[in-house]
Amino acid sequence: GIILNANRFTVPHFNWWSLTFFIVCTISAEVSLRSTKAGLQWSSKGSQTEHNEIFGWVRQANESFELFEEGKHTTYPDKGYPVAIPKKSKRRIVSFGGSTTGGAFQNDNLNEFYPALLNQTLTTTSVLNQGVGGWTTWHIREYFNKVHDTLNADAITLYVGHNDILTSVPLPYKDLYPLWQEQRAQKKVGNWLNQIRLYQALRYIIISLRKSDMKLAVPIPHAKENLMAIIEQAGDIDIYLGSEGLSPDPGILYPYNDMMKELAEAHSNVHYVPIAEALSQYAPHQVFLDDCHLTAFGHQIVAKQFQQAIETTRKTP
Repeated sequence: GIILNANRFTVPHFNWWSLTFFIVCTISAEVSLRSTKAGLQWSSKGSQTEHNEIFGWVRQANESFELFEEGKHTTYPDKGYPVAIPKKSKRRIVSFGGSTTGGAFQNDNLNEFYPALLNQTLTTTSVLNQGVGGWTTWHIREYFNKVHDTLNADAITLYVGHNDILTSVPLPYKDLYPLWQEQRAQKKVGNWLNQIRLYQALRYIIISLRKSDMKLAVPIPHAKENLMAIIEQAGDIDIYLGSEGLSPDPGILYPYNDMMKELAEAHSNVHYVPIAEALSQYAPHQVFLDDCHLTAFGHQIVAKQFQQAIETTRKTP
């Protein structure tokens, strides 16, 4: 009504009054939003929660990027970066994956994890565990690109899927990482903007317009690109793609597993290992601690599946 009347009659300093009106409305909206549940979640305090209902695992992603950028090898690879690469003494298999490979708080005894079990059974081969909690095929691709010469692998196993498509973030890591690097370079500006709830609301509106399959850390097309890059860089060495088990229903990973099967069919040195299928033959409590982390028995099954695939490949002329 004020605007309509202002257009009917001549109002002195109309532009200044309009600007003042806009500023008052904006401040009122910002103050009102701060008292709502959404406004609290969009605050800097809310963004520090482990999982943000709107933006997903933002804190985990930022921490992952920070540690990945530092590139410091660890003594226990549950997060951050893999363990240091020892000097090669014999044929080497490198095992990549997330916390189901490199350590999880539910079970932190790496001697019970499948890479260690493989190392015990494949006596003429050493198995190097390069798994890291939270890592996806994006991390593995970037890391492998940096250190593949140092790794000097004769074969590679990947037990992946869960972190790729069950980690929700505003943008896929492929797009989010460059933005994180830019924001890091302009940290003060980014922190100031993050305090403004209306700015966060605009972010939410933009994010909500994106297709749901593009709010994943690594959508299946991106995962295929990552695995293809690893396959090409690895040359002619054998690569074993293991389907990651889920409880109670692994169905959400079926399309992901089909993608890995297609890669195996298209490359003679790439082999699909049906680990999820093997795990599903047992009661969930026998092989899983939660939705994906494995019991000691679960790790034995994973090790056995990889072992059979490796030994079969070696016998093939």
